[in-house]
Amino acid sequence: MKQHKLIEPKKPIFTLIESPYAYNPDAKPKNIIDYLESTFKRESKEKTENEIRGVLQVIGYLFTSGNIYNTLIFLVGIGGSGKGTLATIIAEIFKGNTTQLDFSKIEKDSHATSILIGKHLNIVRETRTEIVEDNTTYKILSGNDSIDVNPKNKPPYELPAEEVPKSLMNANNLPNFRNPDVSILQRFVLIEFKNIFRNTSDDVRNLAELITNSSDDMEWLIYNSLQEFKKMVESNEDFILRLNEKETLKLLHKHSKPLNYLIRKLILKHDAEAYETDIKIMNDTVNSNGATKFVTPYIVADELKELIVYLSKKEGVQIPLDKTGKVNGKKLLNTIRDEFDLFDYHPNDSSKKYTTINKRINGKQQRIYPELIKTEEYDILLKEMKK
Repeated sequence: MKQHKLIEPKKPIFTLIESPYAYNPDAKPKNIIDYLESTFKRESKEKTENEIRGVLQVIGYLFTSGNIYNTLIFLVGIGGSGKGTLATIIAEIFKGNTTQLDFSKIEKDSHATSILIGKHLNIVRETRTEIVEDNTTYKILSGNDSIDVNPKNKPPYELPAEEVPKSLMNANNLPNFRNPDVSILQRFVLIEFKNIFRNTSDDVRNLAELITNSSDDMEWLIYNSLQEFKKMVESNEDFILRLNEKETLKLLHKHSKPLNYLIRKLILKHDAEAYETDIKIMNDTVNSNGATKFVTPYIVADELKELIVYLSKKEGVQIPLDKTGKVNGKKLLNTIRDEFDLFDYHPNDSSKKYTTINKRINGKQQRIYPELIKTEEYDILLKEMKK
């Protein structure tokens, strides 16, 4: 791997890196290219190609031993977007040499790390989404260091750095890190899935099976992934998908607290004075023509719920919905309280909690969130949704 060429070994070689597929530069793919181009379709052809190159780099890197680039790889995004397909394909590439160790088990079970012995890749399907208070476990398994293992009924020992599997996490939402410092943010490589295919006309049934049962598809993927990783190494570059700390933190917030993220895109601020003084007030921003934009200092509850669901699909984030596909009103209210620090506040001082109230609008009684100012994007998205 260091020389990027095939060699004929003079004696048997033991390696953790095995794959049942051939190294074939001439493979003729059937489905894998369509899968990548549709799953990682972005705003432009150039951005789509860049995203695919980034994914291929990561897969190529998975063939190396140890974790010299100190990576924590996440497949993250909305359900039905193809995450599971890619995780299945990657697992098939290293068939027999993968394991599934949830990081949270390490803190509770001293024997948990023994499952990593003799494995090349750790694929975690669905990560815990509660708050992560301590980043230590994530740093240990994303570093290029040896780790302590404690097999049952055997003496504990150190697993050498080159034998510690890399970890790939597949989840709709990311863990919520309490203190995501620079040292942990620099390790994240996030592969974002934004496009929903499940139950749409673009949904290809058994796609993972079609790809993994096609030698040409798998061989094309392996060859091109290794080539992209080789280019990355030779040009002394980092992963395309590894963002700077600021952008990583933004993406982490988007997929660890998705409802909060969406609220901030739709609600500019809380303004009690504006609600008391006039039905229409000046927004803090102006529209694209430079004209003053006037808004009402409240938001209709049912309208916001619909818009949240619409925006979640547009942004590719997974939010909790009830059986009817709607946002839970209590959950949404608590998120608004959280974002604007309203847990101990009420417009009428009749209680100590901000809540929705009744208001007659155009002759119709409706529940509203009072004193909230819409972002300019709110009305743009509302018109888009109603088309």
